[in-house]
Amino acid sequence: MACLALAPVAVAQDGDGAASAAQNADMDEPSTEEQAPKPAPPPETRDQAAKAASPTAPAAATEAAPLEDYALEHRNDFVRPAPSSTLEWHGGLEADGGYASYTFERDARPQGFYDTRGRFVVGPTVQYDFGENKAWFVRARGELVAWMREYGSYQINADDVYGQFGVKGKWDIKVGRFRTWRVYHKGYGFDLYTLEDRGACRISTAVTGSCSLETGGGAFGPYTYEVNHLYDREPAGRAALHVYPTKWSGIELATGIGNNGANNTLAGRGAAMIHFEFLRVSAAAEYRTSKPAQEKAYTDPTTSQLVACPNCGVSRSYGVGGSVEVTVKPVAVALNAAQSHERQYTATNGTLDQDATNKRTSLGGYVELDAGSLIMDRSLIAGFGMNRTEVVDDITNFEQHYQSAAYLLYPLGFNAASVKLVFSQATLDIQSAKGAGIAETLPLGTMRAVRLRLTYPF
Repeated sequence: MACLALAPVAVAQDGDGAASAAQNADMDEPSTEEQAPKPAPPPETRDQAAKAASPTAPAAATEAAPLEDYALEHRNDFVRPAPSSTLEWHGGLEADGGYASYTFERDARPQGFYDTRGRFVVGPTVQYDFGENKAWFVRARGELVAWMREYGSYQINADDVYGQFGVKGKWDIKVGRFRTWRVYHKGYGFDLYTLEDRGACRISTAVTGSCSLETGGGAFGPYTYEVNHLYDREPAGRAALHVYPTKWSGIELATGIGNNGANNTLAGRGAAMIHFEFLRVSAAAEYRTSKPAQEKAYTDPTTSQLVACPNCGVSRSYGVGGSVEVTVKPVAVALNAAQSHERQYTATNGTLDQDATNKRTSLGGYVELDAGSLIMDRSLIAGFGMNRTEVVDDITNFEQHYQSAAYLLYPLGFNAASVKLVFSQATLDIQSAKGAGIAETLPLGTMRAVRLRLTYPF
């Protein structure tokens, strides 16, 4: 049987889409550039153009095109259409070097770590703009992460992986793996995946093991609540609707649904923000529930019968919070507040776990001075930030975690690259309830650290 292959159509790039793809994924503004109307071509010109552009026009009989791999999976006379999307690469490098020490009033020997860590993120963003003034868009992004600090095995995973479509500056829908909007702003002193972001180490960890990040989050004091039960990326899927009523305001309605290992997760989060040159106000509220994917049961100690346990391993949490940031150049000041209520049931018989059921309250803020703008043509930002997180559980165990950081940030003048020096200190104070109104105060733990970071986004 003879096989006829068709010549591929020439690739065309959409120049207008390149600029819009570089805009912020969630805050795109509609294009204000008007398209001048073009006169209609004469009928014979239109017919010739249609024949030339037809994706199913047969190749000349005397000049058959070579068969390509992609054509083998498609119907006869298929010609791949010319791409009209733009392609950009996004990501960047974060590299840290520093030192952290952990000390305790008693009962544990001090620990000190020379710490080098960081990550490199890279991935394509494909965007297609269409409609009047190309206000409509479809976007897809996928990013890979290579971690600088290898621990146990090579650590390469994904950051953002999502699809998005909508009208720029009006609304959009986003589905996949991504972070929701941040509403608790710490300033430049606390970066994710760093030791000062985790803070002081628990005495129980220091006695039996190491106060490193690889030990796990439970090795440190209570983490700052940032309305973040549905913030960071996770195995469970995510979808969000973004609406922009004005050029200076935005609303995000997000949901999380999926499986994190052995548990099913269902969550919802609403966030709102207004943003001016001198003022940013943001707030959010959220609810999250998690339960085992496999139905649980336990043996009744009285009847020795197997009893269904709908609450075994179930957790529920909800919270609210936000921030106000004021910028009067060269000074910027922010205040944050958030509170979470978390309820956990035991995996053995579904009774309330009073140690894990708690109320978490975080207060914090930062102040920054752009000293460089006063003495030279480039910024040099000096700042200080502090957060206090308090956790009280159902049996009145009390934890208090102070985290503070002072920093200098110098932009390098290209691609938002910068060098930053951070000095930080954190203290952890725990009062353990022993019943009958008696509380035991555990030794105060202190963390002190210094870190130098190079940031090079692109």
